[in-house]
Amino acid sequence: SGRALYIGSYDNNLYAVDAAKGTMLWKFATDGGICGTPRMHDKLLIFGSEDHTVYGLDVKEKRVRWRYATGSPVRSSPCVDGDRVYIGSDDGHLYALNATTGQEIWKMKTWMPIRSTPVVAGPLVYVGSEDTHMYAVDVQTGAMKWKFQTLRGVTSSPATDDGFVYVGSMDSHVYAFDAEMGWLIWKFKTGHYVVSSPRVKDGVIVVGSVDGHVYAIEAKSGRQLWKFN
Repeated sequence: SGRALYIGSYDNNLYAVDAAKGTMLWKFATDGGICGTPRMHDKLLIFGSEDHTVYGLDVKEKRVRWRYATGSPVRSSPCVDGDRVYIGSDDGHLYALNATTGQEIWKMKTWMPIRSTPVVAGPLVYVGSEDTHMYAVDVQTGAMKWKFQTLRGVTSSPATDDGFVYVGSMDSHVYAFDAEMGWLIWKFKTGHYVVSSPRVKDGVIVVGSVDGHVYAIEAKSGRQLWKFN
């Protein structure tokens, strides 16, 4: 058989679609909408649902290998790194789970929903929370290494590059931090919320804003290179 695309939907289903033909191969029903992006670990497809659950779905056998129940809808997308999966929940926790078994390794509490997608770089996992903070957390223990408070919620997903971490905030700014220590390097003001997630390549950050523009920002200085609308 050909390669499959896996697509979550607000009709509560996870769809497997033939990548060449665009036809449905099968679907898996949950009890809530699926708005995050699924991630593969070996033959397990890992994703969250608004039914409060994180799933590990065997795509060969089309059955659930494991479920992990959180306290609220899961709208964050998982980050799979090695044998671990990191994912946020609207219950305010960042969870680290064993990607093969779904067993909880640790969880870290924030004070509002986490809809940002975590990213791992070295010994730390980075994630934003609607409690206005950007967090850096030890991947082994779940202990917070540092946090930085913006003026509004952080639903943007962070990006890391060359010892720095970049993220947008609902306070209309894009922030650059020292990845290890959390020092603010610069911040860049747009005209409205930044819910888009930055992408970094060749020393340039590209990110969108609700002000209708896409910005290119020099990663080291925070200087605007161009904007497009």
